[in-house]
Amino acid sequence: YQLSKALEKRISYAKNTITNELELMLSDAENNSPSDIVEASIRGAIDAGGKRTRPVFLLLCLDLAIGIAGKLAPNKADDIADDIVDDIADDIVYQANKCAIAIEFLHWASIVHDDVVDTGKLRRGRQTPNEIFDNKKSVLLGDWIVAQSLKVLPPKMKDVFANATQM
Repeated sequence: YQLSKALEKRISYAKNTITNELELMLSDAENNSPSDIVEASIRGAIDAGGKRTRPVFLLLCLDLAIGIAGKLAPNKADDIADDIVDDIADDIVYQANKCAIAIEFLHWASIVHDDVVDTGKLRRGRQTPNEIFDNKKSVLLGDWIVAQSLKVLPPKMKDVFANATQM
C-alpha cells in the first residue's frame, strides 16, 4: 500500500508540528526546568520519535472536514467574504494544531504513568523514566506533562477536553 505524496506531506507536517512543540518545551525546560527529570524526559521523547498517530489522525480529519466544507459551501460573492472564510479557517487550523499537540502530550503522560503501574523498564528500546529515576518522580513527571497539555490547549477547547474526561 502506497500513500499519496500529499498525504505523506501532511503526515510529515503533523509529526514536525509535534516535534517542534516538544523542542520548544525542551528549550523552556532548560531555562526554567522544575527538574533535570523533565529535561531528560523531553529529550528522550523527542529522540525516541514515534508515529504520532493521534495528532496525525486529528489533523487528517481536519483536512477532510475542510475539504468537504469547501465543496458544500456556496460560491463566495466577494473578496471580503473570502477574507472572513480564510480568517476562520486559519483559526480552526491553529486550534486543531494545538489540540493535536495536547493529545500527544496526554498520550505521553499516560505512557509515563503506565510504565509506573506496569513497572516497565524499556520502551522503544530505551529506559523508561521510572527505571532511570523512580516511581514517585515518574508520576510527578506524568502529572507535569498533563499540565503542559492543558497549557497548550486553546481556551475554547478546554471545556471540550474536560467534558471528554467525564464520558
